[in-house]
Amino acid sequence: MPELYDLLDGGLAEIERAPATAAFLRTFELHLLHFTGYEPHFETCDTCRRPMGDQARAFLDSAHGTLACADCRSAERSWVALNGDTVAALETLKHTPLAEARVVRLSPTLATEAAQLLGRLLSLHLPRPLKSVGLIASLTQQQA
Repeated sequence: MPELYDLLDGGLAEIERAPATAAFLRTFELHLLHFTGYEPHFETCDTCRRPMGDQARAFLDSAHGTLACADCRSAERSWVALNGDTVAALETLKHTPLAEARVVRLSPTLATEAAQLLGRLLSLHLPRPLKSVGLIASLTQQQA
């Protein structure tokens, strides 16, 4: 998987230029999920396929990593409520080159919710926490 090595190399090169931002870290995580075949789909409700961009709230099925609109979430699953703005921002970051992600500004609330969401999605697919995300965060703190 040369794409993964290129992603990590590119991420470290960007950290050398300037500290990582919340948008940079979320973009890194989204690209990682993409290159490993676990790209999240934020565009539509997993059940009815209604565009999620029209929704004020979205709901994450934390066991399966899928999103549902308010009309489709069922009582028998464990759902995590998300702000529609967070879902829209992450959809945008999926298509943002890593080198450009640093200039994207996320509000503190959106940044926190996005970090929690991606942390849950990553934990569904990875056997252990990512060392590279921790490395990038520690390098960012050292440079600040």
